[in-house]
Amino acid sequence: MTNAWALASAGLLLLGALLAGSARSAQAARSRATIAAGAATLLGTIMLFACFFGGDAVGLSLGIGAEHHYLVLAAAANPIICLLASALSPLASHRQHTFRSMLGLGAIGNAFLATTQPLVLAGLWLASVGVACSELFRLGRGSRAGWIFSVYQLPSALLFVIGALLLVRGSTTVAAACLLLGIGIREATLPAHGWLPSFFEDAPLGIVVCFCLPQLGVYAHLELLHRTIDPTLVQLVARVGAISALYGAFLAHGQTSVRRIAAYLTMSQTGLVAFGLENHSPIGWSGAVLAWFVQALGISSFLSCLSALEARRGPLSLGTSAGDPHQLPRLGVATLLAGLATVGAPLTLGFVAEDLLVQGSVTEHPVLGLLLVLVTAQNAITVLRVYFGLFTAGPHRPGEMDLAPREFWTLSLSLLVLLLLGLAPGPLVTFIR
Repeated sequence: MTNAWALASAGLLLLGALLAGSARSAQAARSRATIAAGAATLLGTIMLFACFFGGDAVGLSLGIGAEHHYLVLAAAANPIICLLASALSPLASHRQHTFRSMLGLGAIGNAFLATTQPLVLAGLWLASVGVACSELFRLGRGSRAGWIFSVYQLPSALLFVIGALLLVRGSTTVAAACLLLGIGIREATLPAHGWLPSFFEDAPLGIVVCFCLPQLGVYAHLELLHRTIDPTLVQLVARVGAISALYGAFLAHGQTSVRRIAAYLTMSQTGLVAFGLENHSPIGWSGAVLAWFVQALGISSFLSCLSALEARRGPLSLGTSAGDPHQLPRLGVATLLAGLATVGAPLTLGFVAEDLLVQGSVTEHPVLGLLLVLVTAQNAITVLRVYFGLFTAGPHRPGEMDLAPREFWTLSLSLLVLLLLGLAPGPLVTFIR
């Protein structure tokens, strides 16, 4: 299967990467990257509506069968991730080459979603790791993070390549084990999560968003492993995902660095997706796919808000006094809504996703299903802790400006999707299933 319009969207992002890299200033690079990501977002939105209202005939003409409707959501979300990262990235920490790498990662992500060929997927997986590594080593302050990132991600890419080769040759059992290990490292599941905090702390947040949030491992799992792996591995994936989610949720409580808090919150939420991927209940599986979409938009919006706040205040910590609650009302509300939508607050799409996950899991994994409720509560506390720590107590900071129009409208697009679809989720859930 080749998804033609996901490939077209990848082409737009690649063009934007080239234009951003050739810009004379970081400001021009950001403008070019934002325009290219906006064009790809528009294309993705048009195709999503075409498949939703046009039925299977339109989907098949675009290379999307009824069993791949989840792919429409993923390929529409990926350009929005790039748009958020581009529009809200501060110029102090993001230069021309950074915007080029961000859109390059976005282009690789959409190209990844455009094919099911294992060897092509392996090549794109390796390319995304190479782009992120080169960007980390280009930054003097990111060299430590670059080495740690390489120690984890290069073996992950190697395992994925070996797994793809074995899968092509028909050795499905060993291939599944290699692929699961490679995906587990990339998705920062226990015990291979050591690279994530340093990556969040030292890398530009735009690179973090564009590398982590498309969650290419989820698509690889769905296309290469879903319904085919050994039942013992199914149980193992569910347990590792649930334990990773719980572990990340509790680690986030012990941090004062906001970037480290965001890292463990991301680890916890992606663990929930991993837990639901091998759920044999249609309800639970739909919840996992919907959670994938929610995490892509929600965490990207949350991290982009933090990036915008860093541009105004410098490094963020909950150990110091925050700003005047009346000074950044739009940015504060956007941060709170993005975080709550991510962790499944009522009236958001995240609430629907986690409700479906719990409903579909209580029969197959009763104890692990109950853990999801605990994880959701812990992550909600983390989001509120970040919001109250950064926006509701502290002195007035002269010259600190609220969201610029570019930032406001980009965040509004993402948050409206998460909020409006949460109010009427039925058609979307039916479409996925």
